[in-house]
Amino acid sequence: MRALASDFDGTIFFEDGFRDEDLKQIQAYKKQGNMFGICTGRPLADLQRDMTKSLDLDFYICSTGALILDKEFNEIYKSVIERELVEELVNKYIKTLGVYIQSDRGFMTMRNEVNNHVINDVINSLDDEKGEIYSVGLNAFNEENAKKICLELKEAYPNLEAYQNKGGIDIVPSGCSKGKGIQIIKNHFNIHHISGIGDSYNDIPLIRDSDCSFTFKSSPKEVIAHADYVVESMSDAINILLKEI
Repeated sequence: MRALASDFDGTIFFEDGFRDEDLKQIQAYKKQGNMFGICTGRPLADLQRDMTKSLDLDFYICSTGALILDKEFNEIYKSVIERELVEELVNKYIKTLGVYIQSDRGFMTMRNEVNNHVINDVINSLDDEKGEIYSVGLNAFNEENAKKICLELKEAYPNLEAYQNKGGIDIVPSGCSKGKGIQIIKNHFNIHHISGIGDSYNDIPLIRDSDCSFTFKSSPKEVIAHADYVVESMSDAINILLKEI
């Protein structure tokens, strides 16, 4: 059994939606008996808003590996951030950064003076979200600031993971990553070869831990350094994989 795990935004989904050639190649890949799934920093509910029926997924790795589901949305793995830690992070950054939390309802935007125009479900305080929280997101507004804050988080919170995603930061429970996510999928479905493709810093664990990995010519050089192949598109990556089968 072979599988391909793909990042979502900037890899397969763009401002104008999906690319027809990518969808066509995904179908061709699956017709060969292979599995295809998404490995994203998004929460499931937010991901589903942009999905189409033409994209038939075999698994979902959501919230940077904190929630993993099969194609029927049965839970394979889940890890949540303790509410006390979430409160601490919100209080620390709410005055200077855009702050988001991820729950089963999707992205929740914390209303504040620097982040009051983002199109998400808006909550006034953490008390408005009663469910489990998989991830806290920070909008640091630029890559340099995001890199600095990411390093600070890693030093201050050893029981959390922080991953830079361009000008943003994804904070998840310790042990969670896109790389850990694909290993869980690999073991769960008894997959002998899993490939990964992504475009940003938070995809490095996915790219590094895949049996075969892809990124794009437009990706940051730190991401390119970990990839086996540098391609123009998802369809190009699948062309390579189909030749190997």
